[in-house]
Amino acid sequence: MTTGSAYQVWKDGQPEFHLDLAKYIIDQDSRRGAEAVTEASVGAFADAAPLYQVIEDGASAYLAEQLGGPGFAVLSHYWPAARTDPALGELVKGGYDAFHESFTGIYQALLDQYDLELVDGITIDDLTVAMSAIADGFTLRAGIDPERIRRVMFSDDEGVPREWSLFAATLAALVRSFSRPKT
Repeated sequence: MTTGSAYQVWKDGQPEFHLDLAKYIIDQDSRRGAEAVTEASVGAFADAAPLYQVIEDGASAYLAEQLGGPGFAVLSHYWPAARTDPALGELVKGGYDAFHESFTGIYQALLDQYDLELVDGITIDDLTVAMSAIADGFTLRAGIDPERIRRVMFSDDEGVPREWSLFAATLAALVRSFSRPKT
């Protein structure tokens, strides 16, 4: 598209173009992470794999998806501007809402599959917010400094030391602290 053609489509210039671009990227990207995690988890659920394996597989799939395309990197550049631009802020929040909704179902299925319930005072919404904040941080760090997202030894639910990615070990620690076996 030539510059002249772009100005015919976006007569108001760059602000309108940037909002349309943001909407397109957010619409395309908001469910990809959940789709990657679901794909990675379906087989583990069907095979009755231990919880640590589902978390490790899901974390690995999520990070690969987020780092494999431009969506996360572009969206992260919108975050600062979204705080001062109400229209962009609404788009970014809408993307997060779709992202959040897609993961809430995954986390509830995980809890149900492994006969876990959330501890008093913690909701599925709280778990989803915390997990996504950790995921955002690890994705940012892995994109810039991947050597720091190393393998660590961390005990699984049976107390057996296993090798995990640091990302998965962090998610597992959060799941452990926010949940308990159903009573």
